[in-house]
Amino acid sequence: MIKNVGALVAELKALRKGRGLDAPDLAARVGPGLRSAFDLDVDARPDRLREEVAERLRELAGALAPDQRDAVLVVYGLTPESAATRFYKERVTMLATSMERDDRTAGRFIDKVLDLVARAALAPPSAPGDTCEDEAALPWRLTSLRTSVVLNEERPKVYETRRLLLMRDRIDRIDLDLSVPVTPAGVPPGDGFQFHVLHGATLQGEVRRSSTRRGYSLRLPRALPRQSEHEVFLRFTFPGRGAMWPFYVSTPALRCEHFDLRVKFPENLVPERVWRVAGVLPLEVQDPLAARESIEPDANGEVHSTFTGLVPNLSYGVVWSHEPAGRPGAGS
Repeated sequence: MIKNVGALVAELKALRKGRGLDAPDLAARVGPGLRSAFDLDVDARPDRLREEVAERLRELAGALAPDQRDAVLVVYGLTPESAATRFYKERVTMLATSMERDDRTAGRFIDKVLDLVARAALAPPSAPGDTCEDEAALPWRLTSLRTSVVLNEERPKVYETRRLLLMRDRIDRIDLDLSVPVTPAGVPPGDGFQFHVLHGATLQGEVRRSSTRRGYSLRLPRALPRQSEHEVFLRFTFPGRGAMWPFYVSTPALRCEHFDLRVKFPENLVPERVWRVAGVLPLEVQDPLAARESIEPDANGEVHSTFTGLVPNLSYGVVWSHEPAGRPGAGS
């Protein structure tokens, strides 16, 4: 499937040009990849073909986060306002205005969303009511994450409230894996990193799975039934400010419905630039060319961002830089 994603993205990009789905040469733009992935009738009349493509795009967009869904609808002229445009560039500007970002940022965001659309279109279908195989193999999954990153202390702290959905019956213990990357200086996390369970469970054991990954065993207050939800409140303490990279992201292994992130910077060390990243590849979190949105800390040096419909294995969060715009490492 992965080897076909690039080809399908190229066809999706060709489809968005000009008037989008209202283009008079729509049939010529719908290539073999789209016809196969969207299960289109190759002999359909132009108006019927347009309806089929629009219906499939709406269906795929409906499974994305709201901002990603809106991008798909605007790009292909599937909203009343965007349907009145003649050129793709007009729709990019329309989306950029709604995002309160520039056209370049909106364009990168669109490209990232089309990659998600292509992957979803090529994913094997599942029967109604089926549970993802990866989910069925696990005792629980994360449905909601509320995180507060406190950087205005000598030892930065991260507070997390994790809401868990139990996938099996009578679960009384959960195993939690955490990635703690090496410091910017290249030093693996040492004993200075601390993990505490504040509410909802009791820490029973800890194991180092690798130099950057740790496993924790948590005992729940009682055995809980299948499909019940339970919250645990956690705190991570870093040995010093130099132990943290200039970003904080969540990269869920399975689908997650909601992620609420707050970051508080030191009063005398508020970054020059801060960005929101949503649905980027983990290796592209700090890439200035990857899709990102500029955001401003408030008067208290805080930023707040909310994400919904998180896609597995993609990263969501906040990136910052203390370098002014235009200097090396400052990003776009």
